[in-house]
Amino acid sequence: VITHLFACLEYPPAITHSQGKIPIFIAYALHRTKLHASVTFASLVLFQRLKARFPMAWGSLGHRLFISAFMIASKVICDDTYSNKSWSIVAQGMFTLREINQMEREMCNYLDWELTVDKIGFV
Repeated sequence: VITHLFACLEYPPAITHSQGKIPIFIAYALHRTKLHASVTFASLVLFQRLKARFPMAWGSLGHRLFISAFMIASKVICDDTYSNKSWSIVAQGMFTLREINQMEREMCNYLDWELTVDKIGFV
């Protein structure tokens, strides 16, 4: 979905091994966090919302978009969630804590702070 909606690279230019590919990155994040499937679906809703707000938007790195949306969705849905420092670990060190903080702020601003996803959003 990310690479389709935002025409993102499948893996970072500096990393050519399979660990950097977006499907493996996402699978690792899902496995590492063990968050409820609703968080993943909420992330997809946030992607759709972002694309609706910015139809011409494209991203150079899907990893950045995914971890931002997944992190925000978890914070909106879960009562007890990970710290941003933990999210940099989930991101396999691809982003520093400072970058994680910045990515979260930017995504929230791009979404105009419309972060909640009701059950209707999953249909």
